[in-house]
Amino acid sequence: MKNPARNSRESLKNRVDFANSIGADYFISIHCNSAADKNASGSEVYCYSLRSPAKSIAEQILKELVDKMGFRNRGVKTRNFYVLKHTRSVLPVCALLKWHL
Repeated sequence: MKNPARNSRESLKNRVDFANSIGADYFISIHCNSAADKNASGSEVYCYSLRSPAKSIAEQILKELVDKMGFRNRGVKTRNFYVLKHTRSVLPVCALLKWHL
């Protein structure tokens, strides 16, 4: 998919529009994040609401990350992220990376 977005909001809208236009069962946006807290570690998965069908998918993904990769379980969490709000989606954060400068 070509994404000629001029800014991050437009880029997110293009992704949402694309996922919705093809009738995707779920939009899964995989991330690795960093944390300023040197003690932060593990995996977490975000969904828009704990009452949505996406919560079950989020729990399954998190279980596999924890069981297969050995990451600490940081739980299924909710956020009002644009992609989560406008698609059936989950956002796994596979690992919190520690940056040493």
